[in-house]
Amino acid sequence: MNTITNTPVTLFCPQHSGGVSKETYENIYIEASEEEAIAIFHNRFGHDPQRVSCTCCGEDYAVYEYENIEEASSFRRQQGAREKTVEEYLASPSVLFIRAADVTPDERLGAPEETTYEELVAVLSRAESALNWFVNDEGECDIEALDEARTALSNARRV
Repeated sequence: MNTITNTPVTLFCPQHSGGVSKETYENIYIEASEEEAIAIFHNRFGHDPQRVSCTCCGEDYAVYEYENIEEASSFRRQQGAREKTVEEYLASPSVLFIRAADVTPDERLGAPEETTYEELVAVLSRAESALNWFVNDEGECDIEALDEARTALSNARRV
């Protein structure tokens, strides 16, 4: 099977943000432009590859667009005693290659929208206001009230 095409390929390299890998693959390749591949990734795996799980670690994945799968996998295929062929490398259980033909139309839709600075400030402002509800007159956090609110929120999410 010939895996080399002139279709752009986007590589997702896990950065182990927060100390863990989000998927079981060392490298994920998606046969699509970077913008479309991010939407496909998000829809296929249920999370944004550009999410920051840990502020000191940065984004969950490093994302790179290449001209084709041969170029995208070149460096990683050269590791070891001899250079692997594209087919040999893609057969590794630690590598996932999602071909364009295997992507459903629904997976191509709905790239995650970026949050604007103003939206982020509004969310943080609401969070700060909410936290003030749990501070007592002495300026200490009322842990009991916070735990009750957490339990109520958790129960509400199950409904």
